[in-house]
Amino acid sequence: MSTIILDENTIEQISKTLGEYLTGSQITEFLSKIGINENSPNTKWRRLNFCFQMKQNQDKCANNILHFIELVVKPVRFVNDKDRFYELLTDLNDILIFSGLKINEQGKFTLVKKVTTLSEAQERASKLRKVLYDRHIHTDVLKFCKPELLQENYFHAVFEATKSISDKLRNISGLPLDGNKLVYTVFDKNKPLIAINSLRTPSEKDEQNGFKNLLVGIFSMFRNTLAHEAKIYWPISEQDAVDLLTTLSFIHRKLDNAVKIPY
Repeated sequence: MSTIILDENTIEQISKTLGEYLTGSQITEFLSKIGINENSPNTKWRRLNFCFQMKQNQDKCANNILHFIELVVKPVRFVNDKDRFYELLTDLNDILIFSGLKINEQGKFTLVKKVTTLSEAQERASKLRKVLYDRHIHTDVLKFCKPELLQENYFHAVFEATKSISDKLRNISGLPLDGNKLVYTVFDKNKPLIAINSLRTPSEKDEQNGFKNLLVGIFSMFRNTLAHEAKIYWPISEQDAVDLLTTLSFIHRKLDNAVKIPY
């Protein structure tokens, strides 16, 4: 990666964002790791802003600022809080994209096309983000569709998001199948491999069957169709994408509590 210098406004916005996510002691710890021993009584973001500006002036580049960010966004720090990880990544990327930078899901920087206007950045960063977070969408749904959503590509967002259901069903059941064939096999009425409840009462059996039918409908309408239709013939609006992702989030939460039936 070539030498990068961040302008003052960018550094200030990065500092404000990190100040929302870090405690004072964490800031002290991470600053020491980039060679800055500082523990002033200033507000968190002002501490960061002062130290970042000073370090870049000394180094004649932003390498240590970027290293600080990578230390903060190490995925291992967010094992028990994936939602916060994705929120932080998105908030930082909304700023960094103006400098032609992006942090990937491995917590590493990559070069991207630099944007110059706010409207460009909004298009690249996704209008759906706030809606999805406000709805507390399951992290497994966000994980699979996030790159597509950032590109405002609703068609492929729907297609990629539905894959997450198949992946979870395969992980639980151990079967190498896909789509409706996987659903029918896993939720076979006479010999189900996965149960979302105890299956003891008629009502619970009806719930299981209804859940199976929901999955069949999802795969039939979105997954199978999208795999064979050209994009131009299958327009999917932002609202449709949000509604589907919400449905997939519900399915994931049900599967999180499902059990594999031993035979």
